Amino acid sequence: GDMLDMLDITQLADRYPGQLSGGQQQRVSLARALAVQPSLLLLDEPLSNLDAKLRQEIRVEIRRFQQELDQTAVFVTHDQDEALAISDYIAVLNLGWLEQIGTPEELWSKPKTVYVADFMGVENILPVAFADGASKLTVDGQNAGRPVPGVPSDCRFVGFRPGKARCAVPAEHPSSSLSLSGVVLAETYMGTGYRYKVTAGLSKPLTVDQPSALERFTVGDEVHVLVDASELLPLAETHARQD
Repeated sequence: GDMLDMLDITQLADRYPGQLSGGQQQRVSLARALAVQPSLLLLDEPLSNLDAKLRQEIRVEIRRFQQELDQTAVFVTHDQDEALAISDYIAVLNLGWLEQIGTPEELWSKPKTVYVADFMGVENILPVAFADGASKLTVDGQNAGRPVPGVPSDCRFVGFRPGKARCAVPAEHPSSSLSLSGVVLAETYMGTGYRYKVTAGLSKPLTVDQPSALERFTVGDEVHVLVDASELLPLAETHARQD
């Protein structure tokens, strides 16, 4: 009864499973798990069969009762938004190995490996090579010839988020920015601006989210993708394996 009250489903107590919606069924499952007062609550993708809006509502409820009961919970998910919203700590596993563990803020702002960066939504990941003591971007195995300041010598990849880059006309070459020339493949209106897909000789196009206030480009335009050096994320290919 306490669990039904906590999850706001007391009015459903006399219904059969077939009379419940997906969200109600999910709340009933949580109430049953909590009623036995487990020392550790294990949740294996509990929201995967719900629609997006309902997932957001239920994850708020899970976080609320977890805090109210002061209970440890392990929550398995493949959804990075879900992991960020519900966790005190996130452990990213790759084929059973621990890639990185930390707070949501740490994993979002400082992913250590390519795998973690990809999971955390870093869409642009580029290989780097080293020449003459300076790190330089490698494009299809060829050195682009432009230094990448602030990248450590043991780094093999750098990443940046679409919102941390901008497209500019080819004449612009800020010395503090990494610059890659390319051609706009696609543009998508996003409400507050445009998302551009830019080919730059890499295995996959770069993604740039550009505010409407900045210059607009169309498919076929030649552009430079500019990223301030401070926004580049140094990434290892994989983290040291840990048991």
